[in-house]
Amino acid sequence: MNPFASLKRWWSNRSHPSDPNTARLFGGFSETSTGLHVDPNVALALPAVFGCTKVLSETEASLPLNFYKRRANGGRDEATSHSLYPILKYSPNPEMTSMKFREAMMIAMCLRGNSYSEIEWTHGGQVKALWPLRADKMQVKRVNRELVYLYDLPNGPIAQLPAYRVLHIRAFGDALMGFNPIEWGAETMGLALAAEQFAAKFFKNGATPSLIFSHPGELGEGAYNRLLKSIESFMSGLTNAHRIAILEEGMEAKAVGISPEAAQILSTRHFQKREICGMYRVPPHMIADLEQAHFNNIEHLGMGFIAYSMLPWFVRIETQIAHSLLSTAEQREYFCKHNVDAVLRGDTKTRYESYAIGRNWGWLSANDVRKKEDMNPIEGGDTYLNPLNMIPATESRFNGLNYQNRFNPTPNGTKIAYNARQAAGKRQKIAQNQINIFAGRFKSIINDEIKAVREGLNKLRQRDSSDFSLWLTEFYQGQNELWLQKTLPLFRAYAQTLGLAIEKELNGDYPLDAIAQFFEQYVESFANRQANESLQQLIALLRQAIDEESDPVPLIEERLDGWEATRSEQLAHNESFRAGNAIAKAFFIAAGVSRLRWIATGDNCPYCSSLDGKVVGIETNFLAKNTDFNPDGADKPINVRSNIGHPPLHKKCDCMISAEV
Repeated sequence: MNPFASLKRWWSNRSHPSDPNTARLFGGFSETSTGLHVDPNVALALPAVFGCTKVLSETEASLPLNFYKRRANGGRDEATSHSLYPILKYSPNPEMTSMKFREAMMIAMCLRGNSYSEIEWTHGGQVKALWPLRADKMQVKRVNRELVYLYDLPNGPIAQLPAYRVLHIRAFGDALMGFNPIEWGAETMGLALAAEQFAAKFFKNGATPSLIFSHPGELGEGAYNRLLKSIESFMSGLTNAHRIAILEEGMEAKAVGISPEAAQILSTRHFQKREICGMYRVPPHMIADLEQAHFNNIEHLGMGFIAYSMLPWFVRIETQIAHSLLSTAEQREYFCKHNVDAVLRGDTKTRYESYAIGRNWGWLSANDVRKKEDMNPIEGGDTYLNPLNMIPATESRFNGLNYQNRFNPTPNGTKIAYNARQAAGKRQKIAQNQINIFAGRFKSIINDEIKAVREGLNKLRQRDSSDFSLWLTEFYQGQNELWLQKTLPLFRAYAQTLGLAIEKELNGDYPLDAIAQFFEQYVESFANRQANESLQQLIALLRQAIDEESDPVPLIEERLDGWEATRSEQLAHNESFRAGNAIAKAFFIAAGVSRLRWIATGDNCPYCSSLDGKVVGIETNFLAKNTDFNPDGADKPINVRSNIGHPPLHKKCDCMISAEV
């Protein structure tokens, strides 16, 4: 009698298995309540286990594992000069690629709970190679408070490896070992195996209930065997299912057993499949169970898989690599990170919308976007846009103005008010004259822009709208510089003319240098605003066409026709008064003016008439953003979307501001 038999039976009947090394000592994995023996090799025959293992291992292995060096400012750069970089990214040893190595590592953790690799060090203390070790041949012990790894070599002896020579990545488990999912889920997998075998045998026997044949007489042994062989050959197997049998000599057939529906074979197998998915935390739809997957949730299920299933694996691997392969000093400087962008990429529309947001708000460059789309960089594509209309709340776009010159106002308030209105009227005439100057230059720029967009549209007419969206983004990268280059001389001449008028108005000397910083920011903001506005309009039309599943070409052509007809004239009018008042306010600040008056002339709308004569501090707004302005006589309120520090209030508004003393 085997002296360890009773001990082995005790181990097999334990309700909570523990150390897999001890399990191997007593003959491997235990027998389940179904009577079936379950170990990793047997469990892998289950489609659910095979599928979950395949999904987890291939997902981890297919993602780039990048190795970075930290910057002092919190950024990072790929540490291409470090010896660990090619090992993690390309090939951990001469025989394996990075993907194959990490795939084997994940398979070991999915089936054994632990992954082991021998670390080959150079004499200089750098990692030379990583060699995978079989998890079922490894034992882990603690000797004198140090971990020791005992590896059963193929030729017989056991090699003892110190901890610094082993990259040990643990699955979910305790401090020493990762728990083996096959061992802890043996009953679940045993039941699944039993259902598989039952179904297979059921169909082998023709998918019909078992039968008892009775004969009125007594059969001898020879007659009994011949009759049994004849019945089995005639009725067993799928090819003989539903054949008609003819009974002779008064024989009767009685059915015993249950139908497949009563046995719930399919539902049992389906339930066990979901149980196994739950153990591995793999969404069932990823192993071809689409019962709970729908068109409107499949993308979010995939995102949840990365966030809740794969992320713990990523962190385990990344942190253990740093702990085992880097010195304490290097861990403060270097780290590895999985790049999950490849699996989190949405559809074309969603990606391009997110790129547009990042590009327009300045945290993505054109080459950043192209890199994410696996495209080569372009010259000048590393420039980041700067939306100058967005500044910190504590700052003003009028900051940095020169306050050296002061004017000495006349103490007669009535006379000053009259002169201020008169001076505002003179600046209003300058603005009206500027409309034609702006209109001619704006029309030339806009017509060239329309021509270029139409040419791009014709080239890409037969291609996907996403291609045209990318082309638009690339095209408008240079449009702000074009606007700046072609309009800066006009703005400078306009500002100088206004400066001369304000010198007479305030009786002082106010050259353009006094507002140089503000002037440069204003013109750059104008140029950026025009390029971004055009791009956003066209992208919105593309998005509309995608939502409506229609052709975007007619929508874009209609918008371009509208630009060609009215855009330059409308922009010229609005910008003449916007720039005229902004530049005047900058000159007022430089002159030391502390208050402003709103001046409305002629037959004005009820909105501007209600503001006529209103006085505010020079850093105070006439109207605050996100308010509804509904004065007496107005048909409907105006929703004020931004702070109004000076005119215009609306399109075609020709109001002005003046200094108030």
